[in-house]
Amino acid sequence: MRRTSWLANKGFSTVVVLTLATLFFALITAVVALTTANVRVTKRRELNLTALNAAEAGINYYLWHLAHDPEDYCDGNACAGQPPYGPFVHNYTDTAGNVLGTFSLTITPPSIGSSYALVESLGTIGASQRKVEAQLGIPSFAQYAWVLNNRVWFGSTATTHGPVHSNSGLRFDGHAVRLITSAVGTYDARCVGGISGAPGVWTSGTGVFDEGTQFPVPPVDFAGITADLQQIQTDAQTDGLYLGPSGSRGYYLRLTTGGIDVYRVTAENKYATNGGAANLTTTFLSNQPIPTNGIVFVEDFLWMEGTTDDRMTIGAGRFPDVPSQRPDITVVNNITYTVEDGTVALGLVSQRDIRFAHYVPTAGLEVDAYLLASNGGTGYVFSNNAANRSRKAFFTLNGGIGAFRSTCDTAPEGTGYGMVTSTGLDGFLIRNYYFDQHLAFNPPPQFPKTGAYAIISWQEVEP
Repeated sequence: MRRTSWLANKGFSTVVVLTLATLFFALITAVVALTTANVRVTKRRELNLTALNAAEAGINYYLWHLAHDPEDYCDGNACAGQPPYGPFVHNYTDTAGNVLGTFSLTITPPSIGSSYALVESLGTIGASQRKVEAQLGIPSFAQYAWVLNNRVWFGSTATTHGPVHSNSGLRFDGHAVRLITSAVGTYDARCVGGISGAPGVWTSGTGVFDEGTQFPVPPVDFAGITADLQQIQTDAQTDGLYLGPSGSRGYYLRLTTGGIDVYRVTAENKYATNGGAANLTTTFLSNQPIPTNGIVFVEDFLWMEGTTDDRMTIGAGRFPDVPSQRPDITVVNNITYTVEDGTVALGLVSQRDIRFAHYVPTAGLEVDAYLLASNGGTGYVFSNNAANRSRKAFFTLNGGIGAFRSTCDTAPEGTGYGMVTSTGLDGFLIRNYYFDQHLAFNPPPQFPKTGAYAIISWQEVEP
């Protein structure tokens, strides 16, 4: 009996040992399998991330390439066939020069009216692929709601909805929804009720800054606008609408859906208090279709109003550039878009001022456009005669304003560069400056640019 019991116990122990060994082996196998799987996942993730890095390297490479050769959209090769061009394949290496994979570039040049190239970069590391799509170009002035070269004062009733920048300091007493910047750390603000040595951005106490202020920051270059305006003239003469010297006061353009009514101006009742274009003495010349390239240039003074359903840049200037002969653009009534979804855009570029006529409707004025005064400023045409003063209910801008001169400058003809008098007796009582963000990434055709090549937009897409 004892022998049988011992054998039974021995058999039981063997079963236990075998069971434990099996379980241990299974556990080890599972751990090894899990570790192997984790290594594979980690490796795939590493390859996947490296593929994205390769794709981004392709975008950065072509940003560098365009900075050195702005018109090359074929990676140093002769362009063949129709765009997009490519693929152009480059090795992607590590810091030691070891080849890790490739990035492949496909490039679409700027379309008519655009200044941005579209670059697609496919990064390939082993079996992993990631693709990035980016717009590359030099940002235009339209990236700012307001961009000014000189000192300026925004009053307490002003509201700005986009980025605001001054090269020379600013006083801001209104409501700023976006960032306010200045190129100076301190400045002489006595012309706007401040002190010498005022901060680059300051307020008398009523200013509200939702995104804060920043100064000093790099200045915005206005010097290149003259060359850009000359290019607008060339493009208008080549494939756009060019209006030479009028032989009189200038031109009045009334924008319509699908066209432009062109008039010659022979006289203006400049300080009338209402009535819009009725204060111009004009002769009808023609109705012109919107040019294919969206470029219009007037070599004379220009008065404007109307509604557009297209994308245009309208310039006014005289070349060679003689400061005393620089023309203005004057807005006489509403300028509006048929839709405000980015498909319609208007840029006005003046060699001197962009003015809002004294006789715009007293009910108020709406302007859908980006306004750029390359050597002058923007502002209401004030009357020096108290009997002629006319208060307007509101001014609403959907777009942006760029101006070389501003509040502290002396304006030609004593008209000023402000929007309302300090007493509120002449000008726009309420001002709302809405920033058209569509223009920041897709400005009007050939709109003047500022700065260096940059990545305008970036997104990852399916390979």
